[in-house]
Amino acid sequence: MIDDCGYLYGMNLSGGGINKSVLPVNTPLQSTLTSPANNAIGVSLTPSLTWTHKCIPDSFRLQIALDAAFNYVVDDHAGLIATNYTVGTAVLSSGIKYYWRVYGVNAAGVGKWSTVYNFKTLTALPLTLLSFGGVYRTENNTVQLSWVTANEINTHHFMVERSEDAANFTAIGTLMACNNCGNVNDYRFTDSVVTVNKVYYYRLKIFQANGSSTFSNIIAVKKNQGGQIKLLPNPVTSLSELQIISENNMDAIFQLFDVKGGKIVEEKLVLQKGSNRDIIKTGKLKLSAGVYQAVVITPGGSETFKLVIQ
Repeated sequence: MIDDCGYLYGMNLSGGGINKSVLPVNTPLQSTLTSPANNAIGVSLTPSLTWTHKCIPDSFRLQIALDAAFNYVVDDHAGLIATNYTVGTAVLSSGIKYYWRVYGVNAAGVGKWSTVYNFKTLTALPLTLLSFGGVYRTENNTVQLSWVTANEINTHHFMVERSEDAANFTAIGTLMACNNCGNVNDYRFTDSVVTVNKVYYYRLKIFQANGSSTFSNIIAVKKNQGGQIKLLPNPVTSLSELQIISENNMDAIFQLFDVKGGKIVEEKLVLQKGSNRDIIKTGKLKLSAGVYQAVVITPGGSETFKLVIQ
């Protein structure tokens, strides 16, 4: 007789009982896929695929494809010993339906493919660049770049690029993305290789975890184009108390964002050199206690602040 696992049993002719074959004579039975569940949605870009079997094969082969007929295979691994496999980075893309299957291998040969399952990877929200600006620092002749993001899902890193003609850009530094550490994230980068009274252009190249990239808008920064901005005091109990300290007379825009990146306030301001009090017209707006993102946009760029309201 042959059991379900393909091993042959027979009577010992010398009367010693029943013997079992050392190797199976049948190929492995079909494996059963377990995770992700069939038709799963919102699956990670590096999921762990798992399956079970009735009889232990020597190894497994797994395939992932873009179609149920497996004409377009994106991942194919043989010789897997465990009953699980974690997909590597840069294999799957967001918002795509994939199909996968497994078969077992033993000494008798290759078993049948399992039933095909499918899953759809999560659709990553595009990163939102709430602000991007730069200010020339007169005290040390540097350019301080700053930007604020929201929806930072699967963002890998930011490459800062500089140009003198707004056309030919050179990479000058890289910052790793915070990537899901908060709803709103702010970054700062200092460019120390600058010349006084020269215009510089900057942009961000934003890389996703899958290797794709997009560019930010281009900003221009020149000495004395904007002037340093400060917000005092911090924390405050309301926007009515907020003072904006400016190095120069200039027009500006004040923006306030909540922790989810939602814009609460936007006002056009006319700043005078020095302290500007009672300048925010919506200062009496009732705001819940917490941490907010304040942005002051000037002709020279923007300054971002974490503003605490008590």
